[in-house]
Amino acid sequence: MGPVGAVRGEQGGSKSSRPGGAISDRHSQSSISAPWLQAQMLAAADLRSGDRVLEVGSGGYNAALIAELVGATGTVVSIDIDPDVTANARAALDRAGYPHVQVVQADAAHGHPDAGLFDVILVTVESSDVPPAWRHQLAPAGRLIVPLRMRGNTRCLTLRHDGDHLTATAAVQCGFVAMQGEGADPVTRIRLHGDDIVLALDDPTTRADPERLAAALDGPRVEAWTQITATVDEHGVFESIHLWLASQPRRYGGAHRRPPQGR
Repeated sequence: MGPVGAVRGEQGGSKSSRPGGAISDRHSQSSISAPWLQAQMLAAADLRSGDRVLEVGSGGYNAALIAELVGATGTVVSIDIDPDVTANARAALDRAGYPHVQVVQADAAHGHPDAGLFDVILVTVESSDVPPAWRHQLAPAGRLIVPLRMRGNTRCLTLRHDGDHLTATAAVQCGFVAMQGEGADPVTRIRLHGDDIVLALDDPTTRADPERLAAALDGPRVEAWTQITATVDEHGVFESIHLWLASQPRRYGGAHRRPPQGR
């Protein structure tokens, strides 16, 4: 087993995964990100020899991959709010031969200002916003890779400076464990049928009447034809529809149903 593989073998888990467990509160088993998504995020970061990188969300394995890509002249700082996570990451990196990777226990919403500007900020937790600190600590030609939750729809965005704002140059559908601390998930979850059906509202100004909604679910089925058709052969069509619906200036939420037992 090589050094990067040793980190993966040593670490008990990471902060990023697809949500699992109870859908009502999105509890998740802590596990390392899907390899295809890690690879895609690293490719989007366009890491180069000598780059300075801030990883938001520690685990060890991904930081080791970054260290390999930026080389001996690069800088890797991995930050996480959970002291157990950072302790495990530090131990795994040291045992695998990556003592030069810095591991910091802090609220990542503030970034790591002591280290100056970063060529890449790679976020491996779901964020409901882009904290100002990340934008301010991103170098002028830097790349910010972040799984951003937008009214219930999470996309891993590749963001770059564009005048006084950031512009996304790529987006990938994904799911991650939500950020903790000041950047914690602000979602309101309303149980309509216990934990079986839950309504998630990202917009704090949106209100819903759970009793009326639950009554509607118990009533007779009603179908309304939209006059719009789409096929699974149309690449990304449903993903695009989700974002279009979320971008409309009307109340919006997502209902989640727990699959029946045994299925």
